[in-house]
Amino acid sequence: MEPNQNGQPKILVAGASGHLGRRVLEILSELGHTNFVGASRTPSKLQAFTDAGIETRRADFDEPESLRSAFEGIERLLLISTDELHTPGARARQHINAINAAKAAGIKHIVYTSMPKPEHATAIPFAPDHVATEEALKASGIEFTSLRVSWYAENLLGFLPQIIAAGKWPNVAGNGRIAYVAREDVAQVTASALLKAHGKAYWDITGAESLTVQQISTIASELFEKHIDVVQVDDSEIAEELASIGIQPNFAPTVIMTDMNTRAGNFDMHNDLIRQVTGRDPVTLKIFFTKHRNLFLTDQKL
Repeated sequence: MEPNQNGQPKILVAGASGHLGRRVLEILSELGHTNFVGASRTPSKLQAFTDAGIETRRADFDEPESLRSAFEGIERLLLISTDELHTPGARARQHINAINAAKAAGIKHIVYTSMPKPEHATAIPFAPDHVATEEALKASGIEFTSLRVSWYAENLLGFLPQIIAAGKWPNVAGNGRIAYVAREDVAQVTASALLKAHGKAYWDITGAESLTVQQISTIASELFEKHIDVVQVDDSEIAEELASIGIQPNFAPTVIMTDMNTRAGNFDMHNDLIRQVTGRDPVTLKIFFTKHRNLFLTDQKL
């Protein structure tokens, strides 16, 4: 391994060109950690970090050969789940390629971004990818922290602006609850896990409150000063109802699977992990909505 002169473990953030990866790199720097690397299958997307004097490397999970040099000298790895969701099995294969390469490189700890209760989330098509990855982590013999992250509050930007504009929220979530969490809170916990975690652990990262659709709607209605009718519909009708209020066809399946997993109780999680790890309260939906008010009222996205 290659600790620097301050004895800091060398950390590699894979997927560093994405929202979470970029923010984790920034937080590591803000915390005074200097011995880290940003990696991406497209290193040109990391030019801003290169310009700032931060080491960057190419790491393509579909090319195991690229991982040999990418992981050289690394002690701790952040494995952010990839966005390969269209080809069944491809995402799990990518993750397992990374885990195998990490073992070969002598990496001591992997922090992985998973999802809540993946073994029970039958409504989520990609949940098996997380199950397979967690199994591979256990079998690898490498210490790991699996971050079982609740859905990002940022996901609401994909459909709540249309709901606000229409004044209607068709759903199939029933009385299920979900604890949306701000990406910033996830990034802070992730950075801490890279710096402090040891052994083998599963961390449930949840938002400040576990809420029903009706409760989320009430918060949104008050803040955006727009009445929203929450309408429970049959599973067979939800796609058509979402289309009728302007939800994009490519995003509707995400809304539906989220509702179904919420209804099944698999998102109903709440704990104090964010406060314990960061020393500050997690961002509530009220705060999140207030901060991004203009985006929710103009159909724009982060």
